[in-house]
Amino acid sequence: MNIHLPRRRLLAMHILAGTALSLAFASLASAQYTVGNPRPLDRNPTIGLNGRNPTTAPDIGALTRYNNAVVTGNAGYGRAFRGYVGYLAPDDFRASLGTNDLFNFRRDSSSGTQVNQGIRGTDSLRYQFMLSTGQTPPSLLRGPTSASGAVPLYSRDASPASNTGAALRSTSDYLGVRSLQPSVVGYRTDEQGQAYALTASPLLGVTMIPVELPGAAPKARDTSLVPSGQVPPGGARPTFPDGKIPTPGQAVENAPPSRRGDSRVLSGLEATRPGLMTPLAAQQMVDTANAASRVNTRISAPTSVMEPFKRSLPADKTVVPPTDPAADPNTTVRPKPVWEQELDQLRERMRQQEAEKKKDRGQKIPAPGDATNSTDDPIANPLIPGRPASGENSKPGKPKPPKAAGSDQMSLDEIRDMTRSDLDKLDRDVLRALISTRPLLDHLVPAIPTDNYAYDYHMQAGESSLANRRFFDAEDRFLRALAAVPKDPLASVGRAHAQLGAGLYLSSASNLHSLFAEHPEMIGVRYDRSLLFSADRSDEIARQMRADIKNADTLLGRDAALLLAYLGYQVGDRAMLEEGIKAFAGSTRADNDADRADLTLLALMHRIWVDGEKGEVDSSPVSPAPAKPEPAVPPAPQPADKSR
Repeated sequence: MNIHLPRRRLLAMHILAGTALSLAFASLASAQYTVGNPRPLDRNPTIGLNGRNPTTAPDIGALTRYNNAVVTGNAGYGRAFRGYVGYLAPDDFRASLGTNDLFNFRRDSSSGTQVNQGIRGTDSLRYQFMLSTGQTPPSLLRGPTSASGAVPLYSRDASPASNTGAALRSTSDYLGVRSLQPSVVGYRTDEQGQAYALTASPLLGVTMIPVELPGAAPKARDTSLVPSGQVPPGGARPTFPDGKIPTPGQAVENAPPSRRGDSRVLSGLEATRPGLMTPLAAQQMVDTANAASRVNTRISAPTSVMEPFKRSLPADKTVVPPTDPAADPNTTVRPKPVWEQELDQLRERMRQQEAEKKKDRGQKIPAPGDATNSTDDPIANPLIPGRPASGENSKPGKPKPPKAAGSDQMSLDEIRDMTRSDLDKLDRDVLRALISTRPLLDHLVPAIPTDNYAYDYHMQAGESSLANRRFFDAEDRFLRALAAVPKDPLASVGRAHAQLGAGLYLSSASNLHSLFAEHPEMIGVRYDRSLLFSADRSDEIARQMRADIKNADTLLGRDAALLLAYLGYQVGDRAMLEEGIKAFAGSTRADNDADRADLTLLALMHRIWVDGEKGEVDSSPVSPAPAKPEPAVPPAPQPADKSR
């Protein structure tokens, strides 16, 4: 019994001591708890930390790497050290690029919406320093990756509008148009009081354009060189309600109630210069003057094309008629020879037909309850991009004529008969000269340098890029040449070839169509293989065109037929040429007004490319009038005429 008593007492003492310690720690812990969050001292309002301080220790290695990036010049947003500390970062790029070819890819692959978001909103200088001087990056470059993914070339975000007529716009068109747009950089006044706006642009250089200050007396202008219906340079100027520049700090009579923030009102430093035109008014006047100076400017074909064409004409067709004595001596219209008048009529006819074609495409969709178009339900039969709308190729209110069976496989004789009426409107000697004019050009650069350095430089660079199969660079160079000399035929040819080689088939076909409509004498010109494509690339383009021709009822199918025929003519493939001509004729209707422009082009291509290739250039009229029989005496039996 005495042995077990100390153990029981020891156990009781252990229990009492443990209870006391538990109560002591519980009192300390309960003192830390308050109402709400049990960690009020760890509260941190910083966004991204979930309201409390991080429990992990900072990454010393990441901080060291960041400091090293700052020292070695690899930190972004202007935080990098611009000097050299004697060593490079371990992960620094140590090779040498030596080229800026990636800039062209970045420019051509960027989306069209980035033009207004800061990618190309200003100029290349701002683009180069966009992410290296601490500036705010554009909205499309913000995000976790701080980069913009590439999009397909010529995406739907890019606008198809252009300043070159019917030619389609490419992403490089932005550079050429911007280089031609002058900006007002200053003003000056001569001794006679005439005010000038000093403008500057990359391609036009520094020029002075006369302007009229608001409130000044109007001066007489020479409008003899201004086309009819156009505004002469400086003819249209913005006016203010009181007819003169408003005085800063004074109310303007007859002005709308909300005039604050109007860009036409002088403010700041401009207000201290009395009699000065506002920048907006001066810029509007400069734009008007440039628009008037470029009206109806047409560049003739090169001498290597026009000289053979003129030699093929009779002497009476090249003689300039004498000036009419009764004509106004101050007129700028000079008499033209017959061949020039015929080509002008041909161009005008193709322009009018092209306008009718665009107008015909704008017909509205018939209502679902229309009796004549009851089957054309826009819900049951939705419109397909690139496919003509139902009833588009027929007159309103008339049923669409059925397509002739086998029209896609028309023979060359049937095509000749279908296009004969269009050729009847053209002078026979001029047509014969067009057929026989078939020069071979081995260079697009003019043999004699012009006085336009920008044009010569970009033409040489574009031809070099085309020969080296750098089609996107060539397209950019030829577009810059067109900005220097608008509507130049050789630059237009180079751009069409570059677009065809790059796979921009729709743009190439549209530009070729515009070139042939403006310069029919260029249809028969051939070009050296260095200005075209390799044999493998030509075969690949031909396969793609044949695949698109299967959809002959779409606009893409007709353009593919034009490109296939053009490619066959240039490379000397007779079968490819006839295949493209037949496919183009199969998708063109002679009884449709919307196809008149394509029908005229088909007639010229058939006679120049097909008949001219075989040497079938007869001297007889294109469509001789049938002989009239004698009314009194019946005609004697005649053997059948096999020539007709």
